[in-house]
Amino acid sequence: MHANLKSNIIKSLVRISDGPKSLDKSEVRIIDHTGHKEEVPPTGIFVIPWATRIDPEIPWFVKLNDGGLRSPQEPIFGYYALRNIFRGILIGSSFIPGADILLNKYFLSPSITNYYASIFHLMFAYLSLEGRVIITPVYGKPYVEITERSSSGGHEEIQNSPAAICAILTRNNNWIFEGRARTHKAYWAELDRLLLETRKAPKCFIDFADYLTCYGPLKDKYSSEFKMVRASLEHIQNARHEAIYQGYGYDPWSHDQLTNRDSDYAPISLRAEKYRAFTYGLLNHILEETNVIVEHLKSKCHKALNEAKLGIAVSTTTPPFELRIDLTDLLDESIYNKNILSSITNEFFEAPGNKRGNNE
Repeated sequence: MHANLKSNIIKSLVRISDGPKSLDKSEVRIIDHTGHKEEVPPTGIFVIPWATRIDPEIPWFVKLNDGGLRSPQEPIFGYYALRNIFRGILIGSSFIPGADILLNKYFLSPSITNYYASIFHLMFAYLSLEGRVIITPVYGKPYVEITERSSSGGHEEIQNSPAAICAILTRNNNWIFEGRARTHKAYWAELDRLLLETRKAPKCFIDFADYLTCYGPLKDKYSSEFKMVRASLEHIQNARHEAIYQGYGYDPWSHDQLTNRDSDYAPISLRAEKYRAFTYGLLNHILEETNVIVEHLKSKCHKALNEAKLGIAVSTTTPPFELRIDLTDLLDESIYNKNILSSITNEFFEAPGNKRGNNE
């Protein structure tokens, strides 16, 4: 976990709690469709000055003359880190029960596809825990357009806007913003940047990398666990591609040993089982770290946390009816932090709109 994350989230929640709940109309500039300011135009666009718009719902950005990016929500970006962590946990967890069923029925490539989907979403939670919050889509300055008959809102386009933005928490406890591509390769590259910066990885990464890089010409190639984990990231992506587009889900070396009639060979399902182990290990690690944050928040800023719960629940479960919140009865006992998952979901997401209906 990033050393400054807990204090930054506290600062963000307190700022939201203490800040204005709505925008004062005196802070809004009115611009008509020709771009000329008028005192009271019959129609026009309300353009919200970026320095005064601290809206926790949607982070938005402006591009500076030097090409850099800034956001008026920088003082509360810890709030978005917390949202990303919860969202990654909930969506990532939702793929695991289906993946387990597929693996138990020996559908190897579909099970890997689902485990990868879980890993992919859990990765956003892990990056956020380490102070790297991926924001997509990217919004520009908000406006409200007024006509004689109606009004509507939106966000201005950012010229040459990046497809995604990575908000990075610095050692000085501030956020900086960098543009990113919106691809699987780009997101794994973000994890690689983090590894280069921290030069450490959780045990689940090391164990999975040991499997992915220990065969054939790759064996003994890497002089350290750190280099081995970095090298394994490409293998994770390749296995996902093979599972989806080639239906290839069995362990390649087990297959070779089996076809060569070797007397000692690993299970043909070894690759899928290793993906499962990594998925469970990553979820357990994230739940442990998240629990530390939640308990810290409850003890240090309980009032601000309670006031933020509705916004966290609504934004995290978008689309709101897609996710089944109570997953603990569907997860294997290998998720030894199921009690933490249950505690978090009960604490933040037990709202009427999130409960399953009687007709389901």
